[in-house]
Amino acid sequence: AVATVRVDTEKHRVVQIESALLPTAETVVRDRGAAPAVGRWLRETQAFSQRSVGLLSAPLSAEGDVGVSCETSELLSAAIAEASGAKVVIHGRLSRHGVAAGKVTEGDIFELVPYENSIGVAMLTERQLMAIIEEQVAKRESYVACGLYGAVATFDGGGKVTHLVDRDGRPLSGRVAVAFNSYTLAGAGGRFPVLHKAVREEDARLRDIGIGTHEVLRRYFGKHRPVEVKVKRWYQFPTD
Repeated sequence: AVATVRVDTEKHRVVQIESALLPTAETVVRDRGAAPAVGRWLRETQAFSQRSVGLLSAPLSAEGDVGVSCETSELLSAAIAEASGAKVVIHGRLSRHGVAAGKVTEGDIFELVPYENSIGVAMLTERQLMAIIEEQVAKRESYVACGLYGAVATFDGGGKVTHLVDRDGRPLSGRVAVAFNSYTLAGAGGRFPVLHKAVREEDARLRDIGIGTHEVLRRYFGKHRPVEVKVKRWYQFPTD
């Protein structure tokens, strides 16, 4: 793996971190001692990955746009909303892994969520939420951009939110419980400064729900048998 770290040497802080896995060339000879050393763990992992966690009523696709037509982000957001009790969820897809209809395994959970995150909930005003949503939509081409769940945002041609209502079409009032994963809460490597600032205000009362995304999804599949994913268009653009 290779990590590229940008550091502001005057302010003594990390500005951005990006990492990538490099494929191993076929010419690299496998270490003779490695396989026996980790063999037991590999067998246990393989057996664990095949355990059933639930059922899907239809194939799950990771294609489409988050917050508009992506089934994976809709599933993750629905599971996070249920586990956290948050009214709104800001989340995206974490991989391009689709899942066939029928049995869902621990291996599928890992493919859907290839790295673990904790889940946090912040109490935000309508104005803060609108600014966060605009920031996410402005970064829609980035793989870290999140969709919206639990509220419908209508945009003008300039990318500004002109109307924000709950799932039933009612105006949002007071502070709203909004859930995020820990990577997004941290600002996603400096990509989301508006979000990062808002959730750290004292009135936001940011809290961790105590379980990670893997367990959130696992519990959701355990409770809903089978899971049926219905995508809703939470982002409403002028061209829709």
